[in-house]
Amino acid sequence: MPESPDSTRTSHSDLTSHLAELDQLDQDEKLQQQQLQQRSSIPMAAFNFINSIIGSGIVGQSRLILLLICPNLQSFHLVTVISLCTI
Repeated sequence: MPESPDSTRTSHSDLTSHLAELDQLDQDEKLQQQQLQQRSSIPMAAFNFINSIIGSGIVGQSRLILLLICPNLQSFHLVTVISLCTI
């Protein structure tokens, strides 16, 4: 059944109003992001800096442990494989 011109106009106006609402929501979201960016302060920046240094230290320690353990495990496995092959 073909649509009447009135229903097409209604659909068009509904679409236009929906697009306007989406545009308003987008503008509101941008405004909220700008407000959040303005709230950062020196103590927050210092906390983030210190947190990154401590975090990298923790990652560095785990890498050091892996560097000490992995060669020993590889050596053990190599000796085990060689001894099994000679039997």
